[in-house]
Amino acid sequence: MPLKQILMKLKVPDLLEPIYYKSLHPIGNLRRGENIFDTNWDLCLILDACRFDLLQEVSDEYSFLSNPDSKLSVDSKTDAWTRKTFSRADAHSLNDTAYVSANPFSQEIPDESQLDSIDHVWEYGWDQEGGTVPPRVITDRAIQKHRSDSPESLLVHYLQPHVPFIPWEQKTPLGRGNFGLNGDGANDTWQRFRNSELSLSEVWKGYRENLRYVLDEVKLLLENVDAERVVITSDHGNGVGEWGIYGHPIHMPFSCVRKVPWVTTTAEDRGTHMPQEYEAASETTTTEKLRALGYVG
Repeated sequence: MPLKQILMKLKVPDLLEPIYYKSLHPIGNLRRGENIFDTNWDLCLILDACRFDLLQEVSDEYSFLSNPDSKLSVDSKTDAWTRKTFSRADAHSLNDTAYVSANPFSQEIPDESQLDSIDHVWEYGWDQEGGTVPPRVITDRAIQKHRSDSPESLLVHYLQPHVPFIPWEQKTPLGRGNFGLNGDGANDTWQRFRNSELSLSEVWKGYRENLRYVLDEVKLLLENVDAERVVITSDHGNGVGEWGIYGHPIHMPFSCVRKVPWVTTTAEDRGTHMPQEYEAASETTTTEKLRALGYVG
């Protein structure tokens, strides 16, 4: 077997995993990637943790995903992606951008005052039972922002297809908790897969179903905002065992976690959806939210 194929299926002992990951950080940081703010767009949609090859699998099911391309992300974990993306963007681009985010790492933006506005949806739109922000909340908030303020540029960050894999979780005959809901969060999903308690086919199916779940919301959003230049991309991917990577550790250099979709399309507000109002504050702490997503052990 060629050396590359052996390394692609590398099994790193638990005790050596932190050392192995840290040894890759310098290489990962040398790969600067492409900043979303280096491209002109009116609407940019971030599908959290979406691999390029995963999106390719479902692209023929959605007309707005025709001919998907890919780019190299600036990092492999959202907190680092956020810091690098916003610190390296020019001030003019930031001043024109309204940001609607489901990911708690939106708090890592170096200087929020540079933005036109920021909506930390995770602060009040969190589903405590599900352990995530449902995509409909983000769709509604993005439509409201567009219709009320018409920002020059609108950046919308969905949490899906990041774990928990909601549709698969809800309908699997094995019961809830298989992919993190009501359990130990995303760490449980990837650790169970690594321990062979979940098969690759099970994890990939859950991952793909979660992508369809959010793409249905993207379709709704694109029918309810006006945008001539729309970009659909991701902050990072997920490793499913390649090079000993499970999930998306920080500063990794590998394509499985750095190669993300890059799709261009358009949007037109046809008025097919009236967004819901959201006011209730979540009782879940930020640390608990990050733990549910697998960012905190």
